[in-house]
Amino acid sequence: MTHSEKNLDENAYWTTRVTERAFSSADLTNIELLTWPDFQSQFFESWYETHFTHTVAEKLDGLMTYSEPFMPAWFEVMEEGDKYLYLGYKQQFDVFGMVMQSMGPWVRMLRPNKIAQLPLMGRLTPDKERDTIPENILNEQYYREFLDMAIEHGEHALGLFRKLRDI
Repeated sequence: MTHSEKNLDENAYWTTRVTERAFSSADLTNIELLTWPDFQSQFFESWYETHFTHTVAEKLDGLMTYSEPFMPAWFEVMEEGDKYLYLGYKQQFDVFGMVMQSMGPWVRMLRPNKIAQLPLMGRLTPDKERDTIPENILNEQYYREFLDMAIEHGEHALGLFRKLRDI
């Protein structure tokens, strides 16, 4: 047995001992120790409700406006080149905006027990819906990572739209 293997064995032994003692000591208190999967299971819905959905609303609410099915009043006064860009951005980001809207707090008000399932790949049809959303976002199965990627993508889209409006 090498020195590093011996250290690994000792570390595993002490980790197991400390964990066993922590759990047995916690039985004598009002403290509940949880494994990481148990913690996630117990607090996921609360995190989704208070953080995830509200972050979507805070960061991407403007994108929802651009992905509505009708044109804004100011579209008619845009220059032809800007209209062309706007329609291209709309085609590129509409589905993404609608998907993110389905993950905002408004949907939770209508369907309080419904949490959008990841990955998105299984929820969207394999044509225009999937083609406009980056593959890493479509395939992400963890909500925190998904949120980070979606916010980055959504803020990029908002930046493009806002350049046309000078906002």
